[in-house]
Amino acid sequence: MKGNLVLCHGFGFDRDYWNLLIPYFSDYQIFNMDLGYYGKKTSSLPPTTSRKTIGIGHSLGFLKLAQLNYDFDLLVGLNPFLNFLGNQKEIRRRRHLEFHMLKSNIKSSPEKALEAFHLRCGVPFEKAKFEHLSLHDLIQDLDYISYEHPMPNAKEILLFASEDDPVVPKVLTEDLMKPEFSHLKVEFLKTGFHALGCLNPDLIQYKIKGYIDDHL
Repeated sequence: MKGNLVLCHGFGFDRDYWNLLIPYFSDYQIFNMDLGYYGKKTSSLPPTTSRKTIGIGHSLGFLKLAQLNYDFDLLVGLNPFLNFLGNQKEIRRRRHLEFHMLKSNIKSSPEKALEAFHLRCGVPFEKAKFEHLSLHDLIQDLDYISYEHPMPNAKEILLFASEDDPVVPKVLTEDLMKPEFSHLKVEFLKTGFHALGCLNPDLIQYKIKGYIDDHL
């Protein structure tokens, strides 16, 4: 095995989010976390070894991996954010309204709200999973999303954002591009909506593996 790969999906999804990406990393030991929105939570992590450990988080999953305080050799964020509501006053006002509308819709009609959210992300919603919905975990993580979070502590951080992302617009990723974060690399992809890693997995794995070969 080349190393360990820790995966964490984003809000409203589950571990199946990575089904198309995982086959590209058959030479890694996979630790696929599940936040428990549609079933049992799983959060196993690799023990501390001499092997390299790569974390890949989609959207909220990037924050979840960051809060583990685990010593990742590389932390990859797909459609990432640290401040979901934004820093700029006008953007923050609009996104605050959108956020609370999403939260209200999930509380009042969770199946319809999640189906609409998935379609906005660019991924169909699998209605069969709704039978095991944990509304408590969804609402709890929505509250978590609304806070501003610090930059994670990792040796290397690699972020990929979609220019056509309707959920986490480009400006939120640009907020992360500060001179003091010299260990961070950001790349914007033309398309991918809010589902990088699930959509276009071939391109994502190619870029991640290229970065690993060049920097680790």
